Amino acid sequence: MPLLASLLGVFVLATAVLAVLYADRNGDYNDRRKVAEQRQEQLARTSSDLKKAQEALARVESDLATAKRDLATSQARADELGRQKTVLWKCLQLLNESAQAELAGNAALAQQKSAEAVPICREALAIPG
Repeated sequence: MPLLASLLGVFVLATAVLAVLYADRNGDYNDRRKVAEQRQEQLARTSSDLKKAQEALARVESDLATAKRDLATSQARADELGRQKTVLWKCLQLLNESAQAELAGNAALAQQKSAEAVPICREALAIPG
């Protein structure tokens, strides 16, 4: 009987040790699982934020490309208007010089300035608007 009681005591003691070890390991497992779930949720949020940022970047890049096209178009228009202004100014300048030469009695200079003005003023007359 004392042998059976000792075996029972050892069995109860071993069961208690195994129960404590199981509870400890199960608690560690649950803690690690919670940490893994939190990391997975954080990764999903970060991935979602990254996707939103990439979409925003794509929109900004598209807007930038549109702005660059608009700028190029505006610059081309400004360059053309500058050229037209120069042509008009040169036409008026030559006509003015021709008129001044005519008033000064210098017919040869007036004729020369008028001849210079003809092609430039034709171009000026062709300017729309």
